[in-house]
Amino acid sequence: MNEESFLTAPARGRGRAYLRPAARLLARPVLLFGLISLGLTLISLASRGSVPIDETRYLAVAWEMWTRADFLVPYLNGEPYSHKPPLLFWLIQAGWYAGGVSEWWPRALPGLLSFINLLLIYRLARLLWPAAPWVARTAPLLTVTSLLWALFATAIMFDMLLTLCVLTGLLGIIHAAKRRRGGWPLLALAVGLGLLAKGPVILLHLLPPALLAPLWSPALGQNRGRWYLGMTWAVLGGALLALGWALPAAARGGAAYADAIFWGQTAHRVVNAFAHEQPFWWYLPLLPVLLFPWFLWPGLWRGLRASWRGPWDPGVRFVMTWVGSVFVAFSLVSGKQPQYLLPLVPGIMLLAARAIRRGPDSRERLLLPAFGLALAGLAGVVELFVLKPHLIAAPLAAAAGFAALVPVCVWLGGTRIRGRRRAVAALAGAVLAAFLVLHAGPIRGIWPAYDVSPVSTAIAAHRATGIPVAHIGGYEGEFHFAGRLTEPLETVTRAGVPDWAARHPNGRLIHDFAQLPADAPPPEAAYPFRSRLVGIWPAASLREESAARALFSAR
Repeated sequence: MNEESFLTAPARGRGRAYLRPAARLLARPVLLFGLISLGLTLISLASRGSVPIDETRYLAVAWEMWTRADFLVPYLNGEPYSHKPPLLFWLIQAGWYAGGVSEWWPRALPGLLSFINLLLIYRLARLLWPAAPWVARTAPLLTVTSLLWALFATAIMFDMLLTLCVLTGLLGIIHAAKRRRGGWPLLALAVGLGLLAKGPVILLHLLPPALLAPLWSPALGQNRGRWYLGMTWAVLGGALLALGWALPAAARGGAAYADAIFWGQTAHRVVNAFAHEQPFWWYLPLLPVLLFPWFLWPGLWRGLRASWRGPWDPGVRFVMTWVGSVFVAFSLVSGKQPQYLLPLVPGIMLLAARAIRRGPDSRERLLLPAFGLALAGLAGVVELFVLKPHLIAAPLAAAAGFAALVPVCVWLGGTRIRGRRRAVAALAGAVLAAFLVLHAGPIRGIWPAYDVSPVSTAIAAHRATGIPVAHIGGYEGEFHFAGRLTEPLETVTRAGVPDWAARHPNGRLIHDFAQLPADAPPPEAAYPFRSRLVGIWPAASLREESAARALFSAR
């Protein structure tokens, strides 16, 4: 299959040939990706709120910056928050400035970022394989219907924003390889925004494909020195952009905060993770789960087999160099989480779309992906109804959602579909339907167990009447935004509970538990909180050390 390489294709910067894609090739993909992103966002907004602990924590940081009118240093419960840079918090507050403080905007923001990323994937594919527009239309569809992307397309996390910066940087690298004006400035912008989005991890995503450019761009030839000089200036330019925030923030936040944002957090995650430490091979068995359900489709593997025989054009070499080198780099990093690989999903799906196009175009039966979806639904039934029935506040809704998967899987597995394009559309539609029914059923059914609004409202009501409230043990801002708390919530250690209760006899103490022993004082109110309960105790009932010990002996 003789196709135009992105390195040898003429630059379409002028003339009618450049205007046609904007009118014909972009219009329908933009509409499709926009409708999918909007649908995922709306069903998520309708079925759940912000999930503790991560989403509620980031909302708490944005809210505290808002109430302090301090947009330089993020704060969590009165202390500088050094774990993440401020770009996501700034975007949340920008929406609040435009439309008022609300929860819907921060929760819709990931969907908007996902939509922009789908357009960037489309543009990346058009640059890599100009003569294969079907790949450009298909790769974003494969991406948005993969398990990992579908989960984080509606989550208030930093990884979707980081992915946007990564894809922007990759576009800059390709433009620089094609010697188009603006390539290096685009990379500099991506590095700077990436540093402000999630810190130096952006370099782990963008430096390997840039440093290994001779592997995918033999055309560099004698211009390697010029290439690496341009790359260096781009990285330095991005660093200067980030320093525009980091230097004044470090001066205001203090020495400990400065050490954390410049060195501590990144060094600990890379060398010896203070959280999420995993062995180097941890990502390998996770890959099939992250790329579910597409890895179950035989049509993809037939295409990969055909593509493996070659020839590998520069576009394929670019994506393989990018994905392979970054995957190895992340495997060597100490701290690991599934969402850390989110920026690599577009690259894997670009290769998948390319492989599907090169595979045989025959009648397809999607029996294996249908079986995978059914098995995933069965695993959900076992998880909820057998292992964790206490989480289900609306069992009928949860059961109805799982039951609705059955006709989807039966139709998908029992239909022979002619042609790979229709097969891709059918499987993508089935995944989106599964996402819809699972949100409308099981997720909506268990949401009351994760809803922090009742306890947050109770805390706010106590504080509004002048009653002091303290949280026993560590506090991650779970109740800050939902209760619109404008002052830090005091925390107290277990050993300090009797003393605090004696100093605040009319106060209230908050603690979570699964089951109270018979000799523990009962709370005045208790609310579901994940797989446990969170209770509010009158301080007077915990003044005695024996009462406090009985409470803390609870499971």
